[in-house]
Amino acid sequence: MNNANTELMDIELDGFNTGEAIGRLGGVDAYRFLINRYLSTIDEKLSELKELFTDMNLEATNKAVHQLHTLKGSALTLGAVSLAEIIANVEKKLPTATENERLKFINTLNESFAMTSQILKKYIA
Repeated sequence: MNNANTELMDIELDGFNTGEAIGRLGGVDAYRFLINRYLSTIDEKLSELKELFTDMNLEATNKAVHQLHTLKGSALTLGAVSLAEIIANVEKKLPTATENERLKFINTLNESFAMTSQILKKYIA
């Protein structure tokens, strides 16, 4: 394993469990691949989620909860434990949330995903 790969495995970030994620994925190359995939799709997924959050009907809420569950799984796969906890909280509260609460949720998610993306970009550069 080259030095850059060893350094990536040794990264300990606040809110991340990179060592466990890399081990579960089978190595640094798979982890880097997954990070790049996450970074290339997250903006579109958040845009779709925002649309669902603004629609208060049951079908849109159920779709949003499903997408949140999927995003939570992706966050855990990346080792982004803190992000997964935030998503889990929103996933739990969304079905009974008011319109104002939904707006707060999407802002919280946008900030959390932006911070996570920034951290991941820094460490795969």
